[in-house]
Amino acid sequence: MQTSAPRTEPNLEHLPEEFEHPPQEVEAAVTPSSRGRMMRIVSIVVSVVFLAAAVWWISKQKMPTIPSGTHAYLSIAGALALYALATLFRGERWHQLLRHTDIHPKRIDSYCVTTVGYAGNNILPARAGEALRVVLITNRAEASKREALGTIIAERVLDAVVLAIAFAFGAYGTLVSGSPIALLGIVALGIVCVAFFPSRFHPNPTHPRLKWIVDSLSRLLAPTRNLISREGLLLFGMTFVIWTIEATVYFLVAHAVDLGISFGGAVFIMVVANFVALIPAGPGYVGTFDAAILFAAHKLGRVHSSAISFLLLLRFVLFIPITLTGLLLLVGRYGGLAGYRAARLQAAEA
Repeated sequence: MQTSAPRTEPNLEHLPEEFEHPPQEVEAAVTPSSRGRMMRIVSIVVSVVFLAAAVWWISKQKMPTIPSGTHAYLSIAGALALYALATLFRGERWHQLLRHTDIHPKRIDSYCVTTVGYAGNNILPARAGEALRVVLITNRAEASKREALGTIIAERVLDAVVLAIAFAFGAYGTLVSGSPIALLGIVALGIVCVAFFPSRFHPNPTHPRLKWIVDSLSRLLAPTRNLISREGLLLFGMTFVIWTIEATVYFLVAHAVDLGISFGGAVFIMVVANFVALIPAGPGYVGTFDAAILFAAHKLGRVHSSAISFLLLLRFVLFIPITLTGLLLLVGRYGGLAGYRAARLQAAEA
């Protein structure tokens, strides 16, 4: 992985003003005013449709029971502790990605902004917490928003690769008959394209607008391209640990409500839920997450009332503590409510 000291492309360090600030026509083309409103509308519609389907299905089932007993309480406590640990690992992973760019925040800021970003995903539509992370970390470190966004793209690539591998070995056979070799081949091909295409292809357009687009894409893709290295392999291993911990969280919550699934079943539910979460939806993936959890539990043949209890308890473990913690950090460390409004406004315009 490249470090930021030897700058191999100095022309990207100090671009002419017309490239750092895109021409008016380009800026108008990417302005979020209409696009942001449309995305919010689509997210709300998607959430309403999925939520209506989940509510209709739940209405046909028996009322869920609240888990009780020592084993349930211990399982819930363990799930909460492990999810906190996974969040710390995510903060460290992002810090390592940032460290190899021109952005050098304090480690504590990487951890805190990661938590605030996940809280933002839970209270803002269409995963706007990611844009919130970009705004907060660049304001804190006075850095380029494009480079910060590039590190988040690299995070999503790492997550997608690990989840695709987990899907191939843990979920493919449950949903689709046949061998997962073809899926693994697609994953491998995607890795090769990411590894070699951006590093071997260096367009050099002369038109200012095209040059700005190419330079912007270069900055966005640089952290992902740098994953093809020894450090990138370590980050892949860290990502594998993160998702193993999260699968354990699902398993412990399932154990608390006596859902009766194996660890492999927990991996299956986790993969389905996180792939469906890629669909733009309302705050907290409302509707999409719920429908995915119920669908996956149904595919495993679980008792319907237990599946509903599992969904409700899982939502508590995955969403409530990190949202409260993120809001407290936002208020206490990043400017309080005024800082939240300013960051949200900038995130909406990012």
